[in-house]
Amino acid sequence: MVFGKTAHSLRLFRSIDGGRQQHPDAVPTTTREPSRSRRRSGEAMRGRTVSNVGVSLGYLLVLVDSTVLNVALPDIARSLGGSVAGQQWVVSAYLVTFGALLLSSGAIADRYGALRTYRVGVLAFVVTSVLCALAPTLLVLTILRAFQGAAAALIPGTTLALIGRMNPEPADRHRAIGLYALVTGCGFAAGPTVGGILIAAGGWRWIFLINVPVGILALAWSRYFPADSRARDRGARLDVRGQLLAVVFFALVVVVIIETGERSPIAAWALIATVCAAGLLYWSDRRSAAPAIPVRLLRIPPILRGTLYGFTIQVVMASTLFVASLYLINARGLSPLGAGLVLIAYTFGPCVLGPVAGRVVAARGPQLPAVLGQLAALVGSVAIAVVMFVGGPLWALIVTMLVAGTALPLVIVPMTGLIVAGAPAGSAGTAGGLFSASRQLGGAFGVAALGAVLASVGGTDGAGWAMMGAASVAVMALLGMVVRPHRTR
Repeated sequence: MVFGKTAHSLRLFRSIDGGRQQHPDAVPTTTREPSRSRRRSGEAMRGRTVSNVGVSLGYLLVLVDSTVLNVALPDIARSLGGSVAGQQWVVSAYLVTFGALLLSSGAIADRYGALRTYRVGVLAFVVTSVLCALAPTLLVLTILRAFQGAAAALIPGTTLALIGRMNPEPADRHRAIGLYALVTGCGFAAGPTVGGILIAAGGWRWIFLINVPVGILALAWSRYFPADSRARDRGARLDVRGQLLAVVFFALVVVVIIETGERSPIAAWALIATVCAAGLLYWSDRRSAAPAIPVRLLRIPPILRGTLYGFTIQVVMASTLFVASLYLINARGLSPLGAGLVLIAYTFGPCVLGPVAGRVVAARGPQLPAVLGQLAALVGSVAIAVVMFVGGPLWALIVTMLVAGTALPLVIVPMTGLIVAGAPAGSAGTAGGLFSASRQLGGAFGVAALGAVLASVGGTDGAGWAMMGAASVAVMALLGMVVRPHRTR
């Protein structure tokens, strides 16, 4: 029956209308229509929830792959060889191509359709994951990680565009972003532990093979997403030259940072090449109808703020995860699984606080949770550094990581809202790509810079000073938020 027990009761109800007795099966219109409306509304909400979870699954691949790798770095070094710099490159090669190509992935989604671009990205990510699992040397793995980052670049901007399409109302959009943060945060949280389990069971190659079933599930789920509009921006052009120059420029910046930490003369030559690449990129973008770096969007205050603070919080979060993983395994002597279990404290916040942050943003606006997030990043980074310096107990490190880990959702959820709401019509994919690019490049620069501090100082003190570097970035971001607050909901 359509209405269940309620309908059965209504069939027994008789009403008088104009002196005539209605048929026993006749349900009053004023009763039927609200029931149908509520049922349709509930079905639509459940359908949106299912779709929002499915969209998040694609980005889950990207996040799990980034966090699962950190506890595998020592095992990769033992298997394929390599120093701290080599381990930095395994992480940074992925983040550089990922971040740089995100700048155009949004434009690709705007032109060819968000759903189609999402599917291509997930499929390419699965293929490159298999190739990474088969890598025979550290150099080959680093190159394949760069290609994997290029595939991953097609996913985040399209997920934000799809979320915006499925949730046009601001309140629904904030709740959807909170759910998005919950699903992806769970992947972020589970990554180190899953990595430790896979390494203990079969070695580091399994951390890439696990992407295959998850990717297949994401592709199957995408059939429930809204179809791409027929009216896409076919006139938009992609500046391949500028995009390649952007990849080269950001890669050279990472080279300079890493080689400086190694005290290598290569850093000086790389710096000269970086300046040349920056000049060529500026020249190319000035002459391009579709520049690699969409400066026009950065002139919009909400997008500028979201991009800037997305970059800074990722500098802190990615570098902390990198430094803490090496510290736990190399300095504390924990196994990859043991390190992964400890790191749950750091990744627990993104898993739990995503929906809470979404509700706070919907009720109070973006300013309060963002400031609280930056404050947590500052206090947590300093506390972690102190525990590392004094060799404090493991439980103290877990507590300080728990505090620091709350920073990511409290900053990212409101900044994501600013990006989605501030994007001009027809530019949702480009704005989403810009935001995700800022985050990934922030991660690449953070791993390179604070990894350089770790390599340069060495030992436990190196890890402590690296965390103080993360705290200094959090201080600058916090001051910016307080001095120039964003009050619009």
